[in-house]
Amino acid sequence: MARDYTAVPWEYLDEMDELTDEEFGRLIRALLRYSRNGEVISPSGNERFYVKRVMNREDRYQENYGDLSDVRSEAGKKGANARWNGKNMANDSKNGKAIVANGKNGYTETKAKANTETNPNIHTPLTPQKGGAFEKFWAVYPKKVGKQAAYRTWSRLKPNAELTQTILKAVEYQRSTDQWQKENGRFIPNPATWLNQGRWEDEVTVLPVQTEEKPVDEGDLDWLLAEMAVRDA
Repeated sequence: MARDYTAVPWEYLDEMDELTDEEFGRLIRALLRYSRNGEVISPSGNERFYVKRVMNREDRYQENYGDLSDVRSEAGKKGANARWNGKNMANDSKNGKAIVANGKNGYTETKAKANTETNPNIHTPLTPQKGGAFEKFWAVYPKKVGKQAAYRTWSRLKPNAELTQTILKAVEYQRSTDQWQKENGRFIPNPATWLNQGRWEDEVTVLPVQTEEKPVDEGDLDWLLAEMAVRDA
């Protein structure tokens, strides 16, 4: 289930004590928008000194929440399997088929198997397939941080070929926008956050490029003045 809240730690009260209530309120409201739909925070007062701090922390919260969802999902699957196996064992017992552990009556549960059970709170490093869809995404995404978190999110999404192409095109398009290019890419979301928020669906408006006005050629100016003089004669 998608997270529907923003984590605002108590420490913000002390760290941002110099902000007025109005500035602090603007920052928290902007943070909520950033958390919900990825709207980049554009501060108008002293809260600008804390924008990068709160955005980076929110990105980490989103990534950790995604990791926790993976852990809970995996734990749920293991619990369901255990209950299912227990039920089957109970049914076998009722049918006169005694099931005894440690190799008796055909049922074997080795110590080696028990030792291979992993702690769900420990993340085993994942290795993306070389030349695979995720590696193509990682190659074009301009902000190279949190690759493991991004790959875990990608693995949850399981994008098919069509969605993968949509994601790649969206990255190529958004990286050319003013929002992603200004201030050396300061406002580019972390890749895991971008994927978590489904940012490939953003409707991005590209501002028209401002071009320098072409200087008037002196010859053209002389011709224009001559034409005006003939008209006035």
